[in-house]
Amino acid sequence: KAYHEASDKSDLDIIKSLTTPDVSIVMCPEDVVRGQESVLRALRDRFKNYKGQPNTLMGRELIKPDGNTALATYVASTTTQRGTITINCSRNKDNKWLISHIHETWSPPPK
Repeated sequence: KAYHEASDKSDLDIIKSLTTPDVSIVMCPEDVVRGQESVLRALRDRFKNYKGQPNTLMGRELIKPDGNTALATYVASTTTQRGTITINCSRNKDNKWLISHIHETWSPPPK
């Protein structure tokens, strides 16, 4: 939820605090980004393109913890697209949950 809210505000500082140094993101099948700084740059570019477009949670997220890892899935929508976001989290040495992988699948925008 914190990641989604930070994304809505284009707040890369919060996103950085929520992710592991080796985080990866799949933004579409051709666009896989690895490493925290690269992921933050990719998100910064995306936020510029979607500035002002609200991103709404469509329903409650599904969270499946398993020891020191957890999988969270939720559906979101913008004014033009609907997407499923899956986030893999792991507990760090301070027992804090951090995002290690993000996978987004969005419907194509209308033509």
